[in-house]
Amino acid sequence: MKNRTDIDTIFKDEIILITFGGSKTGGLSRAKIRAFSNETGTFYQEERIIENKAFHKNIESEELKDYFTSCILDEFRNAVIFSSSADYYVKRIKSGELSILRKKPTKSETAVLTHDKKKNYLIPEGEPIGFLVSLGIMSPEGKVYKAHYSKFRQINRFIELVDDCYEQFAKKNPVRIYDMGCGKGYLTFTLHYYFNVLKGKKTNITGIDLKKDVMNNLNGIVESLELEGIEFIPGDINDFNILEPNLVVALHACDIATDIAMAKAVESRTEVIITVPCCQHELFRQINNRELSPILNYGIMKDKFTEIATNALRGLALEAVGYKVDMPEFTSLEHTMKNIMIRAMKAGDFNKIKEEEYLEFCRLLEVSPSASLILKAAENKKI
Repeated sequence: MKNRTDIDTIFKDEIILITFGGSKTGGLSRAKIRAFSNETGTFYQEERIIENKAFHKNIESEELKDYFTSCILDEFRNAVIFSSSADYYVKRIKSGELSILRKKPTKSETAVLTHDKKKNYLIPEGEPIGFLVSLGIMSPEGKVYKAHYSKFRQINRFIELVDDCYEQFAKKNPVRIYDMGCGKGYLTFTLHYYFNVLKGKKTNITGIDLKKDVMNNLNGIVESLELEGIEFIPGDINDFNILEPNLVVALHACDIATDIAMAKAVESRTEVIITVPCCQHELFRQINNRELSPILNYGIMKDKFTEIATNALRGLALEAVGYKVDMPEFTSLEHTMKNIMIRAMKAGDFNKIKEEEYLEFCRLLEVSPSASLILKAAENKKI
């Protein structure tokens, strides 16, 4: 696509507002994406007006470029991107390519937080970190790009939560880790840096994801940085066998993929399991309880309730198979259950009382959740 480099350059800047025009979708009159900030960083929210009704969607900073590109190629004919350094007028021409015109900035107000008070992060700001530079989060001089500051905060929040479990790994060397559904590898590299650099421990880390081209690219970064003990393998986590892990992570594995990852971790007798679930749709289609109809009759309320119920069942299932479970807030960048981390540490044997609580909750909601895979995994291994 022509001007792809220009698009990449634009989204390294601080984006304030994007407006779209020339809708190709019937009933869609206009759309805009605006930056918002809170105590943890910047996120984006899209507002679409469809048949005079407003619909909203939250977008993470690192997803903004790809989301914009999809919109301008498939749904709209033109857009204006207002950044802190320029206004960009983007138009899709007949050939399908993009024409981009740069003008002086007109939006002086910004929602992005100032960072004058720097937090003492485990991964410091202002010091170049190889994998962060290679992944485009940090400049070669060690400056975090404004567009990726939320990802930088998320990475540090993640290892703070891993650090809370460090005693589980203190006597392990090397530490065996699997990242199930590793995506673009941000947190896989973070784990490698945390254990190898910050803790001085060797690791054997395997990142697994479906996208072969992404895995090949990440292995290229490993080779260029001459890192040891980390690899990326293309594949389906459902078909992947994990061997003697100390830690299994699954960050934003969609819907029941989280349950599959946790079940495999349990079956492999993993000492620590860390997941951040998302897209919990399974119970939405199943749940049936007349007493809960004041909640379940409203789509958005039902959606939020089933997200909470899904994670509650996962927690009960893990407790039933002998894990100590807590659910700290991972990040508040989105107002979804992506905020919740399920952190489980092996603490004992099978707990029949917790198993009965799990089964009773299933009966109450009239559901058959994939969290039951966790119980089946324990049964298979006689845990």
